[in-house]
Amino acid sequence: MAGRLVEALFTALDGQTFVVPGTDAAGAIVPQLAKNLTALPDQRRELAAAIKELLEPRPPSVPLTSMPATDVRTEPRILIDVRDGSAFPTAA
Repeated sequence: MAGRLVEALFTALDGQTFVVPGTDAAGAIVPQLAKNLTALPDQRRELAAAIKELLEPRPPSVPLTSMPATDVRTEPRILIDVRDGSAFPTAA
């Protein structure tokens, strides 16, 4: 039954004469978007490695990365907000 349904759908599609405006543009854009999405995981790994390399020489790096749920993404955010800590009058 599924095979007949698929065949019927393709037969109906082959008989279509109406073309939605933008179909040609989508054919040009979608492959590029797919290529960009495929590259994102590699780009994220490269950026994470670069950020980690930049943070390693900083003294606060070891204590921050040892905190639970703190990783290469949250550590820079903490360093941006807290900086060297001099804005805080006490450790409390």
